[in-house]
Amino acid sequence: MVARRRRPKRRKKVLSVYLKWLTGAIALGIIVFFAYFLLKPSSKGGSDIKSAILIAYREVVGGKLHLNKTFDERANIVYKIQIPSSYEKKFIKVFKKRLPKGCEVKEITAGNEVLLKIDDGKEISKLLIKLNSQKRKKKEAKKNKFKYQYEEPLPQEGKKHKIVKKRKVKGQPLVAIIIDDCGLGHMESFEKALNIPYPITFAILPFRRYSKKCAYLANGKGYDVILHMPMEPVSYPKADPGPGAIFKTDRKKEIIKKLNRAFGDIRFAKGFNNHMGSAITQSRFAVRVILSYAEKHNKFFVDSRTTPYSVVEEEARKMGVKVLSRDVFLDNVIDYAHIKKQLNEVVEKAYKQGYAIAIGHNYPMTIEVLTKEMPNLDKRVNFVFVRELLNEK
Repeated sequence: MVARRRRPKRRKKVLSVYLKWLTGAIALGIIVFFAYFLLKPSSKGGSDIKSAILIAYREVVGGKLHLNKTFDERANIVYKIQIPSSYEKKFIKVFKKRLPKGCEVKEITAGNEVLLKIDDGKEISKLLIKLNSQKRKKKEAKKNKFKYQYEEPLPQEGKKHKIVKKRKVKGQPLVAIIIDDCGLGHMESFEKALNIPYPITFAILPFRRYSKKCAYLANGKGYDVILHMPMEPVSYPKADPGPGAIFKTDRKKEIIKKLNRAFGDIRFAKGFNNHMGSAITQSRFAVRVILSYAEKHNKFFVDSRTTPYSVVEEEARKMGVKVLSRDVFLDNVIDYAHIKKQLNEVVEKAYKQGYAIAIGHNYPMTIEVLTKEMPNLDKRVNFVFVRELLNEK
């Protein structure tokens, strides 16, 4: 018998090749699939600011958005969109999340419009959101009542009324009262203080909400105005002196520039005293610059003595400049009995020295005490403006 030849195992070989190709194709598909999702731009952030706006609008408001791109006066890119006011908060929240890496919202200012300034490190872009609803305007006005600085129309200067005061009685000492921190608020108590018929010097903080209004009102009623100049305290930054403050790190030109700006903001100021400033009044360099500025511009300086280590009087003697210093704080405790006690202490110091300076603040309680007690004390002392004490130096 002739032996049968066995057929070669071609089928098994072909099958194994197909399996290998199939396995490779599946593996390649899996790699491509994962690579696609890894390299695909995330829906969380747009590729640029424009796409971030469109994504946020689509998610929050829905529908297509026609985006206008313009430029402002500084050649910054400005995107303008219009959305209902009810979507504003949610849109801004989503928009921040959808911003590409490296972009950051620097500032949000609200009013009739919402303006976002976006900085990507290369250029500033602005997103202007116009609101449809008028109700939103009222809410923003309430929200921004104390947050945002604004200027209301200043009162017109009228005829100054004469402050009712008696002639100086010989043998009676002089007392000057300064009211600090005017311009921040408490306008009711400030306007009550303008009805006190005795000389009072109002120290007004610059660059605050009511600063200019207080200066115009006080000057219009015949009272003296001085600048309440913010200066760095020892406890900075825990205690913030406010906008336009002088710091120990400031050079001479910076100090002069800040003083010029502050006096430009507070009109009618005949002199100035320090707001906080315990660190500045210990700095001999800063004190010399401040006193030389006062002498050059014909302004007087009152040391509020916020620190026992002040070198103002010592440096003034060396420079031959006249300065004044606070003797008593009236309202370090806001209590009627305490403020009255401090007023009596001012009178006692005035009898010992010939004159004395008291500093209080624009608090309702302080103004109430002064209104009731000054007529009684007027029988014992002569109330004067602070500037009148320079002749006593």
